[in-house]
Amino acid sequence: MKTDYSKLRTKLYGIIEGLSLIDPKYYELRRLLAFAEQYHCNTRKDGSEEFSHQLQMLGLALTLHESMCKPFEVYMAIVSHDLIEDYPEASETLEMLFPDVIQYSRKLAKFKDSNTDEDSYYGYFNQLANCQVCSIVKLVDRVHNLSTAPGVFSTAKIISYCDETDKYFFDMIKKSKVMFNQRSAYEVLKFMLNTEVSTIRNLLK
Repeated sequence: MKTDYSKLRTKLYGIIEGLSLIDPKYYELRRLLAFAEQYHCNTRKDGSEEFSHQLQMLGLALTLHESMCKPFEVYMAIVSHDLIEDYPEASETLEMLFPDVIQYSRKLAKFKDSNTDEDSYYGYFNQLANCQVCSIVKLVDRVHNLSTAPGVFSTAKIISYCDETDKYFFDMIKKSKVMFNQRSAYEVLKFMLNTEVSTIRNLLK
């Protein structure tokens, strides 16, 4: 069932408005949302608005607000995480307007060359594991992508998604939760991923 985009957007803007009254830096998050939404104006494979992915990720991350070391940075990285990868033309403007967030966007962008062997994947996830912001964003991203995969992707693609989650994501959690004081957030996201993967595998039997 698709989320009502307009209602979700309005609700999240309201929450961010409340956070802005407590800490003015959250006005930057509102600015970034408006900027990113201009680019993410297409439709996802499930028929939903493209930017609903970022909004639903943001909604999930907000529930972990007190459990994260750097919630503001996580929210900023979530909103911008696909910009460089999907819309490289936005990179220069993103860096100019939001110089503090570009580092996370670059870390989260998957390598585009043909070198996609095991070492590259482990290196990519190891880099994310060493970042208290990107590790959370990547997990939230996978939670949402897995939740929308059934009925959209082929069985082979979904199985590949589950295998990748088992192989790389849980190892990343294991490394990150030792390094950063946000164990509760990692445990919640680990539980969600475990539940999604096991449910999907059972449905595909």
